[in-house]
Amino acid sequence: MNAPQDANRETIVGPVVYSRDRRQRHLRYLQKAINISYDTVLQGLEFDGLSIELLRVADVDTLLDRLPKVQFRPDERL
Repeated sequence: MNAPQDANRETIVGPVVYSRDRRQRHLRYLQKAINISYDTVLQGLEFDGLSIELLRVADVDTLLDRLPKVQFRPDERL
């Protein structure tokens, strides 16, 4: 059911809720899509007993070298 829209009001959309299996399939799909363009590393992290895995670019310098130079001014820093 669609929320009614008023010209003076914004429509609020809640988060998409996936089942665990669907979320895992979606994450695997995203990881494959990212790995096509970038070398990645899955890094395990733990914070106060909470374990997470972070998918990150393996070599940031290589990634930055691939970016067009016109995107950055000479004095711009990351």
